[in-house]
Amino acid sequence: MDRVSFPAHQWDDFPVVILGFWLTNIEPLLLGQSTMCECPFMDGAYQFDVRMEHKDLFSVTLVERHVDEKETLLTADVDCELLIGQLLAASEIVVHTCKSNGWNDDDMLNLEKLMLDAKRWL
Repeated sequence: MDRVSFPAHQWDDFPVVILGFWLTNIEPLLLGQSTMCECPFMDGAYQFDVRMEHKDLFSVTLVERHVDEKETLLTADVDCELLIGQLLAASEIVVHTCKSNGWNDDDMLNLEKLMLDAKRWL
């Protein structure tokens, strides 16, 4: 996928909580317990949906939710390891930043645990 800013360039959501949601929601795909998951953003009407196409490939759809429907903004096939790797890289940056600043709350500790668990999926 070429570089796409979603939902918008410089979007800032609650990264500790959101990354935790996404890692939690994607886990069943990687464990073979599901073939699809939704990864919502906390603010706004945005999410990305992930569908397992086969063992090494996800179909990722960027979505804007409306009252009665979902609007598909973009769909692309993405290598599973690439998507998980990017989620883990973002999580590592956030965990490191939190630890460096002494922000060791339950959400950060949960993200760190999820991140360590997810590394075993690869």
